[in-house]
Amino acid sequence: MTVEIDSSSIAKAVAVEVVKMIAFEIKRQVYPFELQGDSVAAGMIGISSDALKQRRLRGVFKKDKHYYIKNDKIIMWYRDALLDDWSLQNG
Repeated sequence: MTVEIDSSSIAKAVAVEVVKMIAFEIKRQVYPFELQGDSVAAGMIGISSDALKQRRLRGVFKKDKHYYIKNDKIIMWYRDALLDDWSLQNG
């Protein structure tokens, strides 16, 4: 019994994962720990602010874990919680 290994596809898959990890760490360095507003947080993870708002209202992102409400109007997002959960959901 022999097993064939396609080294080029394995290398490509590893390269894709490395690029994702690098992009993830760059976002951690560029963005502050707390992000003010849906538009800034949505821009960080690459979706529209309306999509982020809908996910927040549906409970995908949880209050006090992913965000908190400041002064009854301003939504402050936690960068690390948002990035960690987003990377788990989207590979």
